Amino acid sequence: MPPFGGYIVSANPSSHLDMGLVKHALGESGPALVALAAKDYFFEDPVRRMYFENFTNLVPMERHGSLRESLRLAGEVLREGYILLIFPEGTRSETGVMVDFKASLGYLALSNRCGILPMYLAGTHDAMPKGAFFPRRGASVGARIGPFLDPERLRALADGAGKAESYRRVSTQVERIVRKLCPEPYAWTLGESGRAPAGEPAAAGSRVPPVVQAVVAPDA
Repeated sequence: MPPFGGYIVSANPSSHLDMGLVKHALGESGPALVALAAKDYFFEDPVRRMYFENFTNLVPMERHGSLRESLRLAGEVLREGYILLIFPEGTRSETGVMVDFKASLGYLALSNRCGILPMYLAGTHDAMPKGAFFPRRGASVGARIGPFLDPERLRALADGAGKAESYRRVSTQVERIVRKLCPEPYAWTLGESGRAPAGEPAAAGSRVPPVVQAVVAPDA
């Protein structure tokens, strides 16, 4: 992991535990993590806000506002030197199965000239699926962190492509890495696309990083 901020962490979303797990996995860099959060969901209920601010720093955004405004807020976070958590699928999965990453991830990285740290989050859907109010006691969760994609490498991916295609290339490459980080017991979360995004060839094999593990709470 780079020893500085001003970059994006891109991970697969399936639970409200995801934010806390990413912060834990970042170690000493964890306190610099920031996530954009729907203002009407996270901030209008003081109990919910206090609960989730234990996981990470939250920046309010209008859930039904424009994408441009959301991207502007994200750019400000990056320019201030924080680590921005992005879930490029757009929403938490109700089944735990991943879907294609949106091209807005590529736009955000290229337009702000910042790098991306891919991360696969394991077990959070089982521990606290969408709709659950509390995590399941004793559930095991883990994270695998991929290689940091610096701004130069991302620009090389976009070389020779138009804007829309360059954004798609970056998002697809990050998705490919995240999928490849998935531990075998969680292969079901990859869906029909498997180890590579839909319509993309599988990348060449390489060593998979170890899992950074945590336990939600001890068994009663």
